[in-house]
Amino acid sequence: RLLPQRRLPATTRTTTERRPTHMLSLSLLIPTADTLSTAGPAMEAVRRVSAAGAPCADAKHSPLRSSVALQFAGAREQAVSCLLSRLAGRSELLLWARAAALLPEEPAIAAHATALFGTKPCTASPASWDVLGPLPIGKNEVDGDPLEDMGGAFAYWLAGHNASASGVGGGVYSELSPTPLRWSPARPVQGSLQLHWPDVAWGGLVQGLGQRAVLEVQAWAVGALAVAADGDFVLDCRGVGRALLYAAEDPRAPPRLLNADVYGGGGSSLAALRLRAGVYLLALRPRLVVQSRLQCRLSASAEGGMSISPPKALPDLLRAANGSLHLCGGIIALPVRNTGSMWLRTLRARLTGTEEALELLDPDATFDVAPGQLRLVPLRLGSQKRTTDLRVSTSTRDGLN
Repeated sequence: RLLPQRRLPATTRTTTERRPTHMLSLSLLIPTADTLSTAGPAMEAVRRVSAAGAPCADAKHSPLRSSVALQFAGAREQAVSCLLSRLAGRSELLLWARAAALLPEEPAIAAHATALFGTKPCTASPASWDVLGPLPIGKNEVDGDPLEDMGGAFAYWLAGHNASASGVGGGVYSELSPTPLRWSPARPVQGSLQLHWPDVAWGGLVQGLGQRAVLEVQAWAVGALAVAADGDFVLDCRGVGRALLYAAEDPRAPPRLLNADVYGGGGSSLAALRLRAGVYLLALRPRLVVQSRLQCRLSASAEGGMSISPPKALPDLLRAANGSLHLCGGIIALPVRNTGSMWLRTLRARLTGTEEALELLDPDATFDVAPGQLRLVPLRLGSQKRTTDLRVSTSTRDGLN
């Protein structure tokens, strides 16, 4: 077991050492007694604020996307009005969480958003994604993002989303598609998003180019998450090499570059985050061959901010014929992950349950684990040596001595 001695903020230094006319589809919640009791006061607050605000200038897109895009453009009042004008009769958690973040001075709206969350600290994964692809890709060393010249995927998603319907832009040209690419909604299955494009003539592309490298493609996917209250969270994204998290409350702020599953093993894909209550937009850039499956899951950090996994290998303990124990090896690499947003300082290991056979060498050794880090902690074990008092007697013809 590991004993944390003290925790310091992550920034502390010591000498010790994100074509259809809708965007993200939103899942509906079954009303409960709590949500029904808070819905009335919340809608009264919505009507009051809406009556005093400016009319919505963007009613063709979803309320969530409109509010984020307008706030990104610096029109916060328009962002509020476009969201509130379409909240009547709706129970989508993301919309009410967004309204609560935009209007912190309205406790009735915040109370209804909290009731919609229930006992959940956050939404585990996006209920729907917007996907743009497939796009050609190069090798890792010379790879580039086709959306970079358009301000990046998130800015293009805000400005050119549903371009065929809004008249903004004409899509993105790709060597892999005869028509320009546009954002299209995709629903995950049990939290897992399947990326594939059955309309693409993959076989014809391979025959035409004479090589299979054309099957290696990239794409962008954007989904929304909501957090009920401020706290520490962990985001685990698998099957994707690049993940960016944008705060809907401040969409112009630089995104958080998250740990992603670069090598496809899943071991280093968990990111530890300190998040405020509100809505976040997750932008993923997967690399794949024809098709792939990706998954992102947000959860509250474990109590204590630390998790310990079983080691991959253990030393052998041999028992000799005379009953003595011999340890072969003795080094254990113990995986310790910091799931909190602060440093874990001065951790020590303690061995329990096997005092009669093993001992922990250097029990006073300490180590630190950074926020989100998975560290292999080396532990040295040894066989205990005991001194036993023996009484030896000898016999002679004359008797016992």
